[in-house]
Amino acid sequence: MKGGLHARPHPERTLLAQAVDLLDGVPEQREPLLRETRRRALGARGVAREPFHDEPTLRGLRLHAHPGAHSRALVDAATRLPLPQARELRRGRRRRLGALDRDHARRLARARHPGRRALGARRTGTRLNRYEDGPGQLRVFAYGTLELPELVLQITGRRFRSERATLEGFARSMLRGAAYPGIAPNAGARTPGTLYLDVDPESLAALDRFEGDLYQRREVTLTTSSGKRTAFAWVLRAEQQHLLTGEPWDRDRFVAHHLREWLAGVSIRDMEINGIAHLFVSTGDFARARAFYAQLLPFLGMKPVLDGEGFYYCVGGRTAFGLRPATPEYAGQRFDQGRPGLHHVCFRARAREDVDTVHVFAREIGARIVHPPEEGSWAPGYYSVLFEDPDGVRLEVNFVPGRGLLEEKR
Repeated sequence: MKGGLHARPHPERTLLAQAVDLLDGVPEQREPLLRETRRRALGARGVAREPFHDEPTLRGLRLHAHPGAHSRALVDAATRLPLPQARELRRGRRRRLGALDRDHARRLARARHPGRRALGARRTGTRLNRYEDGPGQLRVFAYGTLELPELVLQITGRRFRSERATLEGFARSMLRGAAYPGIAPNAGARTPGTLYLDVDPESLAALDRFEGDLYQRREVTLTTSSGKRTAFAWVLRAEQQHLLTGEPWDRDRFVAHHLREWLAGVSIRDMEINGIAHLFVSTGDFARARAFYAQLLPFLGMKPVLDGEGFYYCVGGRTAFGLRPATPEYAGQRFDQGRPGLHHVCFRARAREDVDTVHVFAREIGARIVHPPEEGSWAPGYYSVLFEDPDGVRLEVNFVPGRGLLEEKR
C-alpha cells in the first residue's frame, strides 16, 4: 500500500533513523556531532532545499526524516563513531545508497535514449504523438521553482521554448519547512504551470539531479491552448506526501526571498569523475616490460584480464593499467620524463605499511629505486616510494591519510 503505514521507507530515511538511534547511546558525543552536522550541511551544495534550517536536534531529525543535507551529514558523522554499530551503519549506507545509484543510472539511461520509451507511440509524420517533439527532444512540465527561466538556465545552461499548461487531477501546495512546492494526485484539482518544449536528454538528466529523490519523474497529460499534450513532471513520492501543508505556492515570495540564494548555490551541471578508468603505457621492449608488469600489477592487487601478443591489461583498485609496444620507429628507446606527455604514474596505497611492502617487492623484481619510502610535503602525511620500470617510466606508490589536500581545515 503506497503512502500508507506499510510503505517502504526511503533508504536515506532508514539510515537516518539508525544514525539517530546510535547517537542516543553516546550522549557525550551527541552535541559535537550535531554541531559538525550543522556545519557540513550548511556547506553542502543545494542546502537551500533542506526542509529545516534551524539548529538540528535528534528529535527534529527523527520527526523530520527527510533525505537532505542535514540528515546525510549526520549519517556520515555517525558512521565514524568507534562503535560496532557504526561499522554496521557504514555497510548499510554502502548497500542502500548503492541501490539508489543504480536506480539513478537506470533513469539516466532512459533519459539518454528517449526513443526506447516511445516505442508504440503513434507517429504523425516525423513527430511523436506522446512526450517528444522530435528525436531527442522532450517536454517537461514545471509548476514551482522550475517555472523561473533563470533557474532553469542555471541548472541546464539552456533556454527552452515554453507555453502555459494545466495539469488536472493533481494538487499543488508548499512542503513543510521548505521554500518550494510539490504536487500529489487529487481528483478534481488543477495545477497551472509552464510546459517546456525541445528539452534535450542531458538537460532532463540535470533537472532530475536538481529534483533529487524527494520527487519521482512521471509522464502526465496536460491541457494546453493547442490541445492535450503529454510531458514529464516531478511528482512528490507517496512516502513524502505527509510533507504537504496545503498552503498555496507563492512565486513572488520565492523570487523576493530565495531566488538569489538559489541561483548562487545551484550548479547542477557540475560533475565529478569517478577516478581514472585506465592508463596505457607504450614500451620500447614489450617482452621485457610485460615480464616486469606481470609481476608488479598482480602484486598490487590488479587482475590480468587481457594478455596477448602486443597487449597486456590489468584491472583493479577502481582503475586499469595497460601495456602496448611502441611503434617500430621507437623500438628500443627508453622513456624520457622531461619530454611532453606522461611524467610518472602514481598508485594509491590503502595503508602506510603497504608502501614499505612495495619497496621491498620492487627491489626483488629488479626495479631501479629512485627513492625509498619517505615522507613528502605534497599533502599532510604523504608517504611514498618511487622506482622505474624497464623502460625508465617512473612509478610511484603513495599513501595519504584521510582526504589529503581536500581535508577541511580545523
